[in-house]
Amino acid sequence: MACVAFLAGPAAAEPAGADEPATAGEQAADAGDGRIDPAAVATSAPVYRVDDPVSVAGERWEFGFRWLGIPVGRVTVDVDTETGEDGVVRLRAALAGRTSRFVDLFWRYRMAARGHLDVSPFRPRRLYVSERENDRAKTTLVELGEDGRIDATRRRGSRVQTASFHAPNTYDVLSTIFVALSLDYSAGRSFQFDVFTGASRYLLRIDVVGHDEVRVLGRSTPAWRLDIASSPLTDPDERGKHRGTTLWVERAAPHRLLRATTDTYVASVTGTLEAVTEVPDGAFAPVDSFDRGSAIP
Repeated sequence: MACVAFLAGPAAAEPAGADEPATAGEQAADAGDGRIDPAAVATSAPVYRVDDPVSVAGERWEFGFRWLGIPVGRVTVDVDTETGEDGVVRLRAALAGRTSRFVDLFWRYRMAARGHLDVSPFRPRRLYVSERENDRAKTTLVELGEDGRIDATRRRGSRVQTASFHAPNTYDVLSTIFVALSLDYSAGRSFQFDVFTGASRYLLRIDVVGHDEVRVLGRSTPAWRLDIASSPLTDPDERGKHRGTTLWVERAAPHRLLRATTDTYVASVTGTLEAVTEVPDGAFAPVDSFDRGSAIP
């Protein structure tokens, strides 16, 4: 799901206690593999109030990724709104990602995701992700209730991993992006989030380094430069393994993500916004999971 880090959040948000440090209280779990049960983690990450996360509804974003100048993959993001039978307006997002033909010769990756978030008040509701890495398939379903209860199921072949816990200020990966890229940025500020991937929890920190001019879509655009760091809350063995990520977010509304760079063992991978168009018909049609043998056209 790393590719959803390239989803731009549209709205202006009013953070509550945004500059206060977050702490994590952890208790040992009896998983036997060194992991901590997600239910046994307590954090004090601030609460962020989002006012209007729909200003980019109806848009499709297309991102291209390069490593040492070589095209390595693409991600497409569709964003729109829908009104449910309960009358609640929701933001919905559809994502599709794949490695390039060149990378497929060595490592093949495909991803499809569907996410839903309530608009007013802003609240994550559901995230479904289907992935295939070479011949290995994985699906993840995260459902977040109004009472703060989170239920998740992850499937890898015959292996099923579940989690259920109460964490009212925890976001899934997709809703984290919509909130994080909707904040009132200024140089020197920091923001922190408790993020649940469907199996693990992380404390995500965003530092506003300053602003740059970024050339995308044929023009130079003022952008905030954000440094991203994450700390594992449930997987102690991962400490120190996460490499740096930098995002450039459009300073003016609707604050689309313009560019992102992630360090690798050799050089870095850069994703750049290459096109903004209208959401096409059929963009939100159901997608079968890869573990059933289907694929994205």
